[in-house]
Amino acid sequence: MSGEGNLFVHALLHGLSGAETFEESSSDRFPTMSITSRTVVLRTVKRVGWLLDERERAVSHVPARSPG
Repeated sequence: MSGEGNLFVHALLHGLSGAETFEESSSDRFPTMSITSRTVVLRTVKRVGWLLDERERAVSHVPARSPG
């Protein structure tokens, strides 16, 4: 990444209300940081190798393949 906004942060939160709290605590910890844009994904069907059902429960594991 290059340009003015050159940091990407990916945070897994329990709900949308956690986004504001996350941004506030990040700004408190890093006062020179400014948030230039954000994207919210409301439902994740796969997280860290697990497939999730509609209640966000792990229902199946997807093993990682080794490179090469």
